[in-house]
Amino acid sequence: MPLRSVGGTPAWSGPTRHPPKALSIAIAEDYAAQLVWRSHAAIAEVVETEEGDMDNPIHAAQPNRATIAGMTPRVLRKLAIATVLLVVGLYFIPIITIIWLAAGLIDVLRSSRHVRVELDGRLLAESTRPMLLFETLLPVRFYLPRDDVQVRLEPSDTATYCAYKGRASYYSVPDGPRDVAWTYHDPLHDAEPVRDRICFFDERVDVIVDGVHRERPITPWVDE
Repeated sequence: MPLRSVGGTPAWSGPTRHPPKALSIAIAEDYAAQLVWRSHAAIAEVVETEEGDMDNPIHAAQPNRATIAGMTPRVLRKLAIATVLLVVGLYFIPIITIIWLAAGLIDVLRSSRHVRVELDGRLLAESTRPMLLFETLLPVRFYLPRDDVQVRLEPSDTATYCAYKGRASYYSVPDGPRDVAWTYHDPLHDAEPVRDRICFFDERVDVIVDGVHRERPITPWVDE
């Protein structure tokens, strides 16, 4: 597994946009543990500054009213920051973890919507049997049967890999933009319904669904 270390925490450095779920959990849990530990350490440091006694770390991490009353403004600020860090570590990291894990989940639905794909007025594809692929934080993608593509597509040497869909192969339009469409010849299990179907970049072509032009989304692939 291609890992690298960021501040002592493992991070995914593979060719996919999302790290595997197990690694995502490990990173989030490690970060949460570090955050909580640092907040406890900061609180203990504050109390040690005021009392000079660290024989009982648990007691030191829970200063009483008398201790707080005698603290200087600088120490009180440090205590407030440490408390905020502790709250974030205990309550918000699980929510962030859920969002992180959901960022790569996909769902595929069969549809009978009328989908036209055009580029500068030129018809590229038209279908009433698309498969709609939903992926968190990305626009819905329309995967069309190869027979419904109206132009000749030239295979590109570009290839990418997604941890949830597999290896994607790309196509270019002759006398048109490069890598404007892609397919999955051997998809992973979750993407099996879109095997060998063609999907065009909504960011680079005009997609018309049931007669309504869709706005081109803003994603990292707009200017590629």
